[in-house]
Amino acid sequence: MLDTAGQERYRALIKSYYKNADVVLFVFSMNDKDSFDTINEWMESFKNNNNKIDIPKYLVGNKNDLKIYVEQYLIDKFVGENKIPFMSTSAKKKNNIDELFEEIGKKLYINFLKKGNNEEQNSIHIKIKKDHKGGCCFFHSDI
Repeated sequence: MLDTAGQERYRALIKSYYKNADVVLFVFSMNDKDSFDTINEWMESFKNNNNKIDIPKYLVGNKNDLKIYVEQYLIDKFVGENKIPFMSTSAKKKNNIDELFEEIGKKLYINFLKKGNNEEQNSIHIKIKKDHKGGCCFFHSDI
């Protein structure tokens, strides 16, 4: 998993990561309209640097525990135009984080099966490790 925090200095490096991506999360801060306004640029950059078909894409509005400055109609418009699901999260409060990664895991597994892989011969396990500092999601594959 690669988190660039939207920083300009990672733009050149990101292109190489796009090529092998199996899923992409376009994350913006719900309390920063400027971060939402850059999502189109990131999506265009992804489209120009990844030639795989049907890669799961998600729009994620983080920091939903703070005052929200991104209007819902803008989110709805973006989701409708780009045909991608949206999830509102808070990493700090752990709102919808597990649900987001469970959804990603399910989508990746469905895509795995659609490629003709045998469910009985291969398996993917999602393990959630929780400790006093928070949680982390591990994907383990027997393939």
